[in-house]
Amino acid sequence: MKGFEAEGVVVGNHRAPRWAAMSLLALGIAASSACYDHRQLAARSLYDRRCSRCHGLSKTGPTPVTGLPYQPADLRRLYERYGTPLDHDRLAAYIDGRHMLEGERSQDMPIWGQELYANLSDEADDAAVEEMRAGAIDLLIEYLQAIQAGPSDD
Repeated sequence: MKGFEAEGVVVGNHRAPRWAAMSLLALGIAASSACYDHRQLAARSLYDRRCSRCHGLSKTGPTPVTGLPYQPADLRRLYERYGTPLDHDRLAAYIDGRHMLEGERSQDMPIWGQELYANLSDEADDAAVEEMRAGAIDLLIEYLQAIQAGPSDD
């Protein structure tokens, strides 16, 4: 056993066999991957609930909503306006919409800074609600970054 222990890894005050340390490392990597997948799922769900009504499930702009007087943006081509990678701050300000001047954004786009979590009671902590809104917009921007077609895909 001494030879096996000599091959081990020190964890705190204890010596663990190398296989145990490698198992913990593998679990950490798997947990990290699962967390990333969870964020992707949450981002896709947010898009499906809030954006697909106008931008469509394909994100290219054709919409299932009839009667819109405009063609919604092709969200896979945001790089044309916001660069590569997407300019997070500019895009977040556009999606939020509360601090943009008239004419800086489409009047047809909801002001998501007002709409997201609008159903929370007046007793809710304003700072916490703002943090939730910013988190939702950040998550959405991560998703939009991931779906960019890029100039070579056109």
